[in-house]
Amino acid sequence: MTRIAQGRLDELLEAHALWLATVGSQGARLVAPDADLSAADLRGLTFAEAMLPGAVLAGADLTGADFRGAILVGADLTSANLTRVQLAKADLDRIVAVGASLKEAELSRCSLLGADLRQALFDGAVLVRTLLAGADLRSCAFRDCHFDRAVVSQAVFGPADATGATGMLVATTALVEDASGRHELDPQALQAWLHSVGATGITVTAPPPI
Repeated sequence: MTRIAQGRLDELLEAHALWLATVGSQGARLVAPDADLSAADLRGLTFAEAMLPGAVLAGADLTGADFRGAILVGADLTSANLTRVQLAKADLDRIVAVGASLKEAELSRCSLLGADLRQALFDGAVLVRTLLAGADLRSCAFRDCHFDRAVVSQAVFGPADATGATGMLVATTALVEDASGRHELDPQALQAWLHSVGATGITVTAPPPI
């Protein structure tokens, strides 16, 4: 793991911005696997299409940052502030984002397969065709979220507040954990459970046959 100093990060981001602006003909793509940016102030910065697998961003402030199309597989975003972050088409498979704030985040077509998102705040977030299969969503808040064909097959739900959430989820089955253990729910039962935690505007459907 390598700590990236602020001055060096500024240089890398300047080269990355030129790479984006020239469609790769100038500058250099930001490629920093396992980079340590924990607790960094990254508000409003552009990391679109950057490659940051395994990066440590725990406690970082990413408010309003642009990570569209970025690769963050296996990154640590524990307690990070991702309010209003742009994550469309980003790859966040297997990230750890326990306690992170994703309020008003744009997560359309983002992949979060197998992600640990316990206690994360998704209030007001947009999740269009977001992949959440196998994700741990226990104790998350989904107040006023908008879902559109977000895939939650085999995701684990638990105590939650989804008041005002709307849209459609897709699942074969999903898991709900309560005091008596874990229970596998079909789409109809999952929809009923989501309604019980405030998401009366949510429908859950099975995926279409292949």
